[in-house]
Amino acid sequence: MPLLPADWPYTVNAVSGYSGGGKALIQRFDEDGDIAFRAYGLGMGHKHVPEMQRYAALTHSPLFAPAVIDAHRGMVVEVPLPLSVMPMAGSPEVLRLALVEFYAGSQVVTMHDEPKDELLLRRSMQPSDRLDLWVFGAKDGTQARLVARLDNLGKGASGAAIQSLNLMAGLPETAGLNL
Repeated sequence: MPLLPADWPYTVNAVSGYSGGGKALIQRFDEDGDIAFRAYGLGMGHKHVPEMQRYAALTHSPLFAPAVIDAHRGMVVEVPLPLSVMPMAGSPEVLRLALVEFYAGSQVVTMHDEPKDELLLRRSMQPSDRLDLWVFGAKDGTQARLVARLDNLGKGASGAAIQSLNLMAGLPETAGLNL
């Protein structure tokens, strides 16, 4: 039984370092020291929306709100969940436990359970192919926030490509990755 409905109009909020935008955006941030935040994809046609819908098996395309910050690397992606109005949704703890079970034994994905009041992206973030996940929930269980933190240069396309090639070649999944 699914823990979240496939036909819900999900939103995905993401903020990343500017390096993911390629040479032109890197140059723009490096030369214009006044840019702190750049929202983009405002026309709702972001290239990653179709794959988000396909791999999450969603009935509707998610509303994707990407942004770039004045940091070279790092990324935080969040899916807010109004559980109290979602048919048959699991509680924040049920969601967390499902992710803990799913990623048990993973050397790449870490499911965290410690409570936090904030998550930080630091400019000094070291290269990494790791993915850190959290489920934050309201005390009354009516809302949750699924949050992922990663290095958009490591666990982004290049790290994912290495991991996929390792699996296809029969090598250890983490060969060549910086964990």
